[in-house]
Amino acid sequence: MTIARTYVDTPVLMALVCPEPESERALRWLGSCQWQELLISPWTHAELAGALAVKQRLRQLSAAKAQQALEQGRSFLSNVPCADITLADFDAAAALCAPAAARLRAPDALHLAVAARSGCNALATFDAGMQKAARKLGLASVFF
Repeated sequence: MTIARTYVDTPVLMALVCPEPESERALRWLGSCQWQELLISPWTHAELAGALAVKQRLRQLSAAKAQQALEQGRSFLSNVPCADITLADFDAAAALCAPAAARLRAPDALHLAVAARSGCNALATFDAGMQKAARKLGLASVFF
């Protein structure tokens, strides 16, 4: 039996570990999920750390709060299945973000490429542009 998987975009995880406008909705949605139904990639780990560092540099989080959020994020991520990133994923990401009309950033395109190759059936993101690109790849969008 194949498990239906949803790829989780990093901002959804950020909403779990620090106060964001979407935090309540993200927590409610994740509370309804089973760990094995979700998927991330190693890029998620890097993006989470980077996003928290930016919040610290902008003085939106203290060093202690940023460290606490990072530890909480790592704990959460350790329970979620993680797909490897392949060279083919980078090629697919480049193809996804190359058209200017796609309006996709390379990091977002990499998430989409991994999700598509890994057989995910949905993408959890707050980003309307990623939702649009996901639909073109046959991925449903989780609506918060």
